[in-house]
Amino acid sequence: MSIKTSFEMRLEYLRYIVEGPWDTLATIQAIRQMMEIAAEYSVRKVLVDGRLLTGNPSEKDRIDLSKAGAEKYSELVRSGAMGYTTIAFLMPTELMSPIKIGQTVANLQGVPVKTVSTLAEAFQWLGVRPDLE
Repeated sequence: MSIKTSFEMRLEYLRYIVEGPWDTLATIQAIRQMMEIAAEYSVRKVLVDGRLLTGNPSEKDRIDLSKAGAEKYSELVRSGAMGYTTIAFLMPTELMSPIKIGQTVANLQGVPVKTVSTLAEAFQWLGVRPDLE
């Protein structure tokens, strides 16, 4: 079984939903797809809703995901297809790295992303009104 993705345009942001068992290659593909959707719709704020992800990604998996996501982000920004876009990655606490290595790697490569475990944190980071529970 692989991960499933879907998205919905909310009033102030794009909600990109990722669910299922963690698979690094599938998750990388999903994050690239999310960025293409954000570029297509000219979205500047994205909530990656991974509350239904399961598994135990390694630190290497997290770094690989962050590097691939940062490469796609940079490619889209450089080409003019996407502007500065803030991303909140919401996931269960048990999937989060204690040192947030993925977030750190992405931030160092210029991606404004924050890994959070609650919707309240996600909305605060994105600067949008809460509209989900």
